Amino acid sequence: MRSPSFAALLLALASRVTATSPGPPTPIWLRTCNWYANTTYISSDVNYDTHGTPAGKVPESRVLLLNECYTQKLEPGLAFGSFIGLRNNTESAEVGSKRTHDTKIEVTVEMDGTPPYFDVDVEKGWSAPVVFKATSPDGNVTTRAGCTVDKLLQCPEHMQVWENNNTTLANCVGKGQEAIDFFRADCPDLFVLSSDTRAVTSAPVGTKILELDIGVPPWEVDDVGCEEALQ
Repeated sequence: MRSPSFAALLLALASRVTATSPGPPTPIWLRTCNWYANTTYISSDVNYDTHGTPAGKVPESRVLLLNECYTQKLEPGLAFGSFIGLRNNTESAEVGSKRTHDTKIEVTVEMDGTPPYFDVDVEKGWSAPVVFKATSPDGNVTTRAGCTVDKLLQCPEHMQVWENNNTTLANCVGKGQEAIDFFRADCPDLFVLSSDTRAVTSAPVGTKILELDIGVPPWEVDDVGCEEALQ
């Protein structure tokens, strides 16, 4: 039996690497929709690269009306977070300025082409039910993080934060084991502690679009918009 040539071995090795290695870095599109409140204020946190160094422009803050969506492009190698608030920050004139106790979403897009990963963080407080979802291109695999249960409505009185002359329940904020147990009840996929690595979710291989729903989308809404936004 003849031994394979050196060129044949190289070709076989190259084919094997191509089959197992992640693809080239590509942007990810994030679509955010507000199904929850008449108005939500989305403020972006500091933009970092995947080595923890501030990188590029921080995504702009947005105000989303009820049933409104928008799509933004996330470049490879970046990690950023956004706070989802029911009220604008009264300590800043900037629309959507960061509010520490709002529900926070975090997403990282790697440079090596591996799928992005994401989480929903309520370590410092809760403002709205948020669900992060990613579906594989063939539609067979879906991963998600977050919770559809409205913890603001369930919030114990001593953890409630009221604003706007006590007419708006803006946040649910607590400390210690009581807060941990409260947020984890019915919502095991939330990032409650800084050590909650189990709450970090990886998107399926080949994911190009992440969906972020504030509240629960009505079944009768046709999921278009994202394809239209990418035109």
